[in-house]
Amino acid sequence: MWASWRRSRPSPTPWESLGALPAARSERGPSSRSFVLKELLGLVLLVLFPVQPARAEEHWPMQPGIFNSSEKPYRLNREKLNRISASFERITGWRGIHFEHDAWLCLKEAHLTTTGSPTARAIILKVLQERIIILEDHSRSLDIAFAAIRREATYHKASDLPIFSVRVDFEDFRHLRGHPEALAAFDLGLVLLHELVHAAFDRRDPLSLRGASDPGECEALVNEVRAELNLPLRAHYHSEHVIPSLLSDLSFGRLRFERVVWHGGKPRRTIYFVEWPKPFVSH
Repeated sequence: MWASWRRSRPSPTPWESLGALPAARSERGPSSRSFVLKELLGLVLLVLFPVQPARAEEHWPMQPGIFNSSEKPYRLNREKLNRISASFERITGWRGIHFEHDAWLCLKEAHLTTTGSPTARAIILKVLQERIIILEDHSRSLDIAFAAIRREATYHKASDLPIFSVRVDFEDFRHLRGHPEALAAFDLGLVLLHELVHAAFDRRDPLSLRGASDPGECEALVNEVRAELNLPLRAHYHSEHVIPSLLSDLSFGRLRFERVVWHGGKPRRTIYFVEWPKPFVSH
């Protein structure tokens, strides 16, 4: 999923705002009752709705690559980094992918095997050479379904590189169930690859009703990866809403994957599903 955001001038912190109050009072002379009430109201609003300062650009890497977040609330632990590395190994055919010092994706020890997708390798190499990607852990988020990307800055001032954050809800993947073929076609690495395609090629997801029958620009490229891995292809972008029965209080989100196989000289379409309980995944 795609969201775009351009950096603006940082908002003042609550303490900077508080520090400006005495100056404002002195300029206006003796405080009136209405002015005091306005100040008190401003203080209450600052306590209830503190201003979130913009992220400092100096915390972002200056070179291209895929990096673990440096912000403690969003930093991925080693187990989650290893899950990404293992999935990328299966997809690309590179063995030895790892996060150096738990900080950045490293290929210096990787070697190519006879498996893997050439398209997936090309996507990851393009990102490693031309983009700054920050991975963030947003597990148990009410806003993120599996993963989402956000453009943090048009370009890094020092490196002239575009910067993106990829937010991952690892807990969502625990709720997936379905055919093994569909689960393999919608694993962590392929979901992340979808987000990397957004960053690398500026492709968009389909809007509105079109996504019910069209996988979209990003998934078209990810489907090429699936084909090279002999996995079924994603048939649509938006998930279907499924209610098992009229008496059920639980509904599911579902994605359909398809594969065409030949039997007796005739094509036969095989359908696979992956689904998840809607209350546990915000999608």
